[in-house]
Parts: sequence; structure tokens; C-alpha cells
Amino acid sequence: MPSDALYLQSEDLNKTVHQSAGEFKELEEERGGGGGGGGRIEAGVGDAAMANAESQILVVSSVGRSGSTFMGELLSQQPSSVYFFEPELYVYRHLKEEVTQENSLPVIMDMLNCKFRDDFVDWLKSRNMYNVYRTNLTENCEKMEYCIRHDLLTGDCQTKSVKVIKVIKMRLQWVRPLLKNPSLNLKVIHLIRDPRASLASLARRGMPGKDPQESCPRILMDIRAVPALQKQFPGKVFSVKYENFFTDPEETALDLWKFIRGSDSTSALDPASGNPIELPLSWKTFLETHTSVNKGNVFNTFRNSKLEVMAWRQEIDEIFLLEVEKHCIKVIRALGHIKFGSIENAANMNIPLFRAASKVRPLFFSEHNKP
Repeated sequence: MPSDALYLQSEDLNKTVHQSAGEFKELEEERGGGGGGGGRIEAGVGDAAMANAESQILVVSSVGRSGSTFMGELLSQQPSSVYFFEPELYVYRHLKEEVTQENSLPVIMDMLNCKFRDDFVDWLKSRNMYNVYRTNLTENCEKMEYCIRHDLLTGDCQTKSVKVIKVIKMRLQWVRPLLKNPSLNLKVIHLIRDPRASLASLARRGMPGKDPQESCPRILMDIRAVPALQKQFPGKVFSVKYENFFTDPEETALDLWKFIRGSDSTSALDPASGNPIELPLSWKTFLETHTSVNKGNVFNTFRNSKLEVMAWRQEIDEIFLLEVEKHCIKVIRALGHIKFGSIENAANMNIPLFRAASKVRPLFFSEHNKP
């Protein structure tokens, strides 16, 4: 079966739980708006731009420890949003299967259409209550058996105009059938980080995916998929480097906001209203509180972002540095970064990470800088 036809294989998605959806709509109105995950900020000026607009966003991170949790939490600050945290883990941890295009896309389709299989709901109950499905329903839930129910999840999800899904085990080129699906208003954000930083972070924590021989060919595959996807689906695919994002989070977030709103990245005015494009207040507040100080454990999203970008250079050991540079040199060069070659060079902050000719790497990859 051609992979591009996968979305046609879904069961009828028009069966809804109208009563539950109505109940949650009333609950949302009583609480003054919906809630995303990660400690959602109060909605404010600029947030109304997305409150009534349907938006579905898929964040594809080439590998873990690349800022995708932070990205997902930022995006889910929008009013009436639901945040799905790595739902492909259902395939990996519950079904005990390797994550592939064939078994992961139906899961993503189900999330986008608020369709929850019984065994998926059962799996959710075995997870941390506020984990995979993140919204005000789980944030304010005191008893898992009350909140993690098929009808409640469906009803709650159907009231949300913004759906954010972040994944770390899918390949970017797999999303083509989703982008081709006319029933979805999907936008894809591809997030990538210097593999010396992300893989070293995985290795220090004993997490899977740390082997550069396995991970870097996949990362390179994602990088090379970007130009073709952007050409085939104009305005639907945004590629951003961790290093750009966390060096200047507000400017990069503004580019993300323009992308979600459908504005040209160089435009200063909203095409619909003619007003200057500004970040919504909830995004500004989130960035102010989450990028200035380190707080909590390693999985927390409170970080001093500028220090975090270069911190790995002081922490990585030489054997691992040289191994990653050996197997990931094409990725490193594609990002516009330099090869250090020794732990002394890596730890020397007078040696820049970026190549002189590529001080600021474009947010969007194009055919002209295709690796």
C-alpha cells in the first residue's frame, strides 16, 4: 500500500460524542477559556487571533533532548488548545513495536480527529495522569479514573480549536500523507539541534537514541526532506534550529507565530487586519518566565536559554565528542556549525560554534543550502 494513501484507510471519523462535547463547552465557558498543558498562561492581548481559528500543529523533532517539550508547551499556550505529548510512544511502549510510518500515522490521525481507541485510553491510565494528553481536563483532575475516560477525552478534545502534537520518533518525510489530506489544516514544525548537544544529553541520562551511528543518518534524512516538503506544501512546513530559537527566543517565536498565522516571514503587518504582527501575551509571558533561569529537574522547561545553547561544550567528554563528530559531520556542516576536533577546542568559548560564513543560519532550509 503506498504510504501517501495511508490517510484514506482511516475508519469513519464523523462519529462524535455530542453530549460530552456540549458539556465541556459549557465547562470551558464557566472557567473562562480552555487550557493547554505545562502550566498554561492566562490569555491576553493577541491571543484572540487564534481563539476561534482551527489550527493543527505537528512538532517533529529529529531526536530527543532538542527542545521539543519547550516548543510544544509554548505552542499550547494558545487559547482552547490541547497538547499531545509524544503519542507515538503508544506504539513503542504499549504495542512493543518499532515506530514506523505505517503504525504511527494512524495514531496521529486519531489525535487530530479526537478519536481515542479503547486500548489507547487504557494505556493512558497506566501513564502519569498529566502526561500524553495535556489540557485543563487532566491539569485539574484529582482522580485518574474520572478524567481518563473515552467519552470525557473525546468531548474535551472536540471543544479545542488548536491541537498541538509533538513527536520524537517519527521521520519528517512520513508526514507527507498528513499534509496531503484535504480534511486537515495541518502545519509542521521541524526542530533540530546540534547532535553533539542532543546526543550527549541523551547519553548522560542513559536515554535511548544516543548512538550517533544510528541517530545521525535519521537526522540528516529529516534535514534533506525539508526543501521538498516546503516546495510541495508552501507555507505548511517550518524548520528551526534549537540554537537560533534559544539564542533569540522572542524573535524566533515571532517567526513561528507568523508561520502559524499564515503570514510571510518578512511581513510586519497581519494580512487580515493590517495591524502590526505581535506575539500573543500568553507567549510573551511564557518566554519571559521560561528562558531566563534554570529551575527544576532536567525535564523541566524553565531554562536560561542563552547559557543552555553552549552548555554542552563544557560537559561533553572527548571520546564521545570525537565519536559524534565522526559519524555526524554531515549534519554538523548542514547546520552551519564547525567541527571542534578536540575537547580543548570545544570548551574554548572564544571559538565560535557557527562557521564564519554562516553566522546566522536561515530558519528555512532551501534548495540553495540543501546539504
